[in-house]
Amino acid sequence: MATVRPGQDIEHLLTPSDHEAMRAAVDAAARGDARAAYEHEVEGLLVEGTVRPARLQELISLGEHGAGWPFARWTVDQAYRWMLLERDPRTDAAVRMVLDALHLEHVEALLDDPVALKEYGTTVAACDWVVQQIAVFDFGGLGDFLEVRAEPGLLGRADLVNEWRNAPMGAYAGRGTRGSALVLEDLATGDEIEVLNLGALAERDSDAFLLGRLVPISDPPYLMFESRPLEIDAETASDVVMLTRDSVDEGLGWLDALAMARLGGRLDRGFSCEERTLYLTDLTVMGSRKDGRYGDSPRVRDLRAQGYPAAVANAVGVIEVCLVGVSVDASVAGRAAPHLRAAFAVPGAHEAALKECTGSQWMSAWSTLAAAVDGQARERCVQLGELCRDAA
Repeated sequence: MATVRPGQDIEHLLTPSDHEAMRAAVDAAARGDARAAYEHEVEGLLVEGTVRPARLQELISLGEHGAGWPFARWTVDQAYRWMLLERDPRTDAAVRMVLDALHLEHVEALLDDPVALKEYGTTVAACDWVVQQIAVFDFGGLGDFLEVRAEPGLLGRADLVNEWRNAPMGAYAGRGTRGSALVLEDLATGDEIEVLNLGALAERDSDAFLLGRLVPISDPPYLMFESRPLEIDAETASDVVMLTRDSVDEGLGWLDALAMARLGGRLDRGFSCEERTLYLTDLTVMGSRKDGRYGDSPRVRDLRAQGYPAAVANAVGVIEVCLVGVSVDASVAGRAAPHLRAAFAVPGAHEAALKECTGSQWMSAWSTLAAAVDGQARERCVQLGELCRDAA
């Protein structure tokens, strides 16, 4: 594990075996072998704060029969990593565009410090959601990866990913939840649409304006955001609709809208950086820590004293907060659902919940939560509810 400055060149820290492990991880990922990719990732040098091993552990936990859309999200990330490793000139072009549009005042302050300027550009390449969006979607990186690098093992798991390559950027407004779906208004058409509720509105107002790409999936409600969307203001959302519709610059009118918002002071520098998530959720890593310090609670300390690993104890704490929340007010189920999904994704959390969360008092709460999630999460809610009924 290496601790470095953001954007610092780590080439001098890498050994031949680190390079070999990195390439082996990339090859395994292209085959769709998440377990081998994980083993190679942790074998080589890891930069402090990376979420890649945790993302791979999520995919491993899905087994052979889990949903395919997390693998499609993985494929998008792999496409961008492939472009970076191959030094694809399109990534440099995307970085320059974003530096000019969204980071210009900071870049100008670094012009007399080449090292700091290079490190800042590297940081933006690694962390800025907008750069990856342009490189992978607008510049065609995903399509090239699917045709040139991805292998049948990955393509067979990545649900409908071929249909993701041309997904347009759009502006949306939150309109609440319905069952397991997040309800949005498409601001370009005025249509109401339902998308998979993974937490895009977590830590945000329920009527927040969002910028993102909707992509097809095989499971209801058949649409989801390809990654956690950005939150923008109403004026910027309106500009996105207008400039995207009228753009002749490879569909990049939405970037012009963001640049106008930065110039007008409506968006802060770095607004599109560091909202990292795992694949099974749109809850941010930092947001989850900030909003849920379950590890500090007496209940989680008790669970750890019983021998549960910290991650599992924390996940059970989240699950119990969800149960308490919907027991008090069933209407919060839609807001609780993404947190419940994320908790169930922790290896060992479901097994712990079978022991810790099946008292008769939770029977109704599990029924409420089951209606707010789908797939494996719903199956687990139903199972846990039945155990509660047996205990009654």
